[in-house]
Amino acid sequence: MTSSSKSRNSTIKLVISEGLIVAGLTYLAALILQWLYLYDTANTSGTLINIVLYTLSVVTINLSVGLYEQRLREPFRGIIRRLFVSAIVSYFITELLASVFFDDTSEHYLHALFSVTLIILGLVTFRYFVHNTE
Repeated sequence: MTSSSKSRNSTIKLVISEGLIVAGLTYLAALILQWLYLYDTANTSGTLINIVLYTLSVVTINLSVGLYEQRLREPFRGIIRRLFVSAIVSYFITELLASVFFDDTSEHYLHALFSVTLIILGLVTFRYFVHNTE
């Protein structure tokens, strides 16, 4: 295997891993809100829409801010800044798309904020371990 195909495979694994983390944390946010009796348990379509929108927007914005570059020679502080920018922009994109294309009542008002908080914490933790093991 050549060096470029190894780095491409590791980048693909990183993108898939972060996508699964974002999807899982968005679902976890919905489950916690249901557990606290703040979210309707029968609203699976709204939860699924939010999971897909957050996953696609976070991965796409991470790609656009350069978090998946093979030669990312930036300190961990710069990576955290990029993750914050990615999560906040994806919050606004998801809220805009959900309100324009889907029913406004499809999600609880706390789900978006709680999801973004969990996404930031989860991706920072994941990137910390990935950054320190490279």
